[in-house]
Amino acid sequence: MIQATNRKYLRYIYQLLLEGKKVRQIDLALSLGYARSSVSIAIKQLKKAGYIDLIKNNITLTERGSMLAQESLKSYQQVYRWILALGLTSYEARLYADKLESDFDQKFIEMLLKDKRLNN
Repeated sequence: MIQATNRKYLRYIYQLLLEGKKVRQIDLALSLGYARSSVSIAIKQLKKAGYIDLIKNNITLTERGSMLAQESLKSYQQVYRWILALGLTSYEARLYADKLESDFDQKFIEMLLKDKRLNN
């Protein structure tokens, strides 16, 4: 199972690629507000696990990485919409959705989103 932080990296890489941007480690560090050294470690882990490729310092997603990134983005968007529906601002919803994504595993988030008591 992939760590929540690495899911976040994949989600950000995927979003940047969707925008037609080239993705480099510095882009991720700036987007996420992480130290370049932390990004470097995560990129090595993601490459070793077969989620990304590095071509001339540009990061691309493998098919496996793309599938996981899409799932992560879908889950994040569901959590974000649910938090917005609770009446929080867009900024607050982003913060809490990021926190949920990083603090809880995917299985818990899916259970949370499926709970009828929360989705009435």
